[in-house]
Amino acid sequence: MWNSITASGLMLVAALATLCHGACDEPCPVPPKHYAELGCKPILEEGQCCPKRYQCPELTDRDGNKCYFNGNIYPAGAKLAPTEQEIHSCSPACFCSNHTAPAT
Repeated sequence: MWNSITASGLMLVAALATLCHGACDEPCPVPPKHYAELGCKPILEEGQCCPKRYQCPELTDRDGNKCYFNGNIYPAGAKLAPTEQEIHSCSPACFCSNHTAPAT
């Protein structure tokens, strides 16, 4: 999962660099890695090449009985798609669960 978030974050940084067209004297700060997974969008102000903030979807709008992973929505009990398991080094046993257990 973190590989996906890291890759998405790097793509976001590359996209921002493209928008800047080299106009910035310094590189833009790297956004938090989880912003890409959440679908947050950079908000650019006129004349600025780096975002001052990000617009993120409301987490309360998500269904608590479903899992959200890499842009896909899975119902409780569903296994992750085989491509997700391969890309993200997930065990074939990865599935959506609607309950949590404390870390051990």
